[in-house]
Amino acid sequence: MSLSKLRNLKARVKARDGYWVEKLKLDFTKALSGQMKRKGLKKGDIAKNLDLSAPYMTKVMRGDENFTIETMVKLARAAGGQLHLHISDKDSDVSWIECNGGNTFRELIGKVTEDQYKFEGDRFSVIRGGDHREHGDVAA
Repeated sequence: MSLSKLRNLKARVKARDGYWVEKLKLDFTKALSGQMKRKGLKKGDIAKNLDLSAPYMTKVMRGDENFTIETMVKLARAAGGQLHLHISDKDSDVSWIECNGGNTFRELIGKVTEDQYKFEGDRFSVIRGGDHREHGDVAA
């Protein structure tokens, strides 16, 4: 298969809602797994906390469950976390920066060189190669 045909196929697949549903289910289970690891929790701990069956938790961790937001919130909280949802422009490339332990966004971003990020009041710019900039809000 040629590279252009592969790109075309990828674009067609990404145009379907089903792709995004499956991707987000996997993103959620990956994040849940990471949170559980950071907190030293096993599937059985979460299942016991929420009165769920072991087979259900296996299904969850495989990404085979079609989650409701309520279920996602309960699972995240049982793992000592919280769920965040975000809607961005379809052409955006989104990255998360988690601020915890008393670190503010400005403190974390301050470790990155000025030629990569720039603050402009309550907005920041991310410079990605050359002069391409992406803008975003900074929480007060």
